[in-house]
Amino acid sequence: MSNIEEEKTVSAETAEPAAEPAAEETISEQPAVEPAETAEQPTAEPVAKTAEPKALTPVEVELKVDAPTVTAFLRRRMLQRIWIPLAVLAGICIFIGGMLCGMIDELAIGLTLIGAGVIISPATLGFSLLMVQFRAAKLPEVTSNKTVRLTYGENISGVEKADGTADKKVSYTWDSIIKAAETKQYFYLYVNSAAALIAPKNGFIQGTPEDLRTLIAQKLPDKTSQ
Repeated sequence: MSNIEEEKTVSAETAEPAAEPAAEETISEQPAVEPAETAEQPTAEPVAKTAEPKALTPVEVELKVDAPTVTAFLRRRMLQRIWIPLAVLAGICIFIGGMLCGMIDELAIGLTLIGAGVIISPATLGFSLLMVQFRAAKLPEVTSNKTVRLTYGENISGVEKADGTADKKVSYTWDSIIKAAETKQYFYLYVNSAAALIAPKNGFIQGTPEDLRTLIAQKLPDKTSQ
């Protein structure tokens, strides 16, 4: 019995607990950090250059102050002044005449007023136009064979010539022009309500009517009419 117990004692002393396998250290693989992409800066677009204004083309025009030219100008001015009053007068005559025609006793008066409205106003206008033509032929500017040569550019300048007088230099600024108008034959640049610089379309020495039209549009954008 004693031998068996000694063996058990020896075996108990010598027996060591089995060593646990060493825990493998798990190394957690961190995902590779990719370098952050550098935000692309928007490429600055080149600043558009401001278009430079088109260079003005100087225009030179010669005007021969003759009866047809002066007559055309005076007729235009007169029509602008009197056509409205004549139209109003004709309208009043026709209106009153129409009302009186509704009355038996006033029929003759009404017809007379209507006739006045239809006939007298146009006749007055025609007579006025004839008087303008007669007056234009007697003006000193016409009888002296006056010519005016003007250059239209940054300013307006030129020379007036007439029989029996020395040449006269003239100069105007665009600011002094109060209104510009164009017809089939002429450009009119008004310096006041009764006077204008006249540029005939058949009198261009340098440049063309289109050049002058462009120049007027640039210099007088708010003062142009037909």
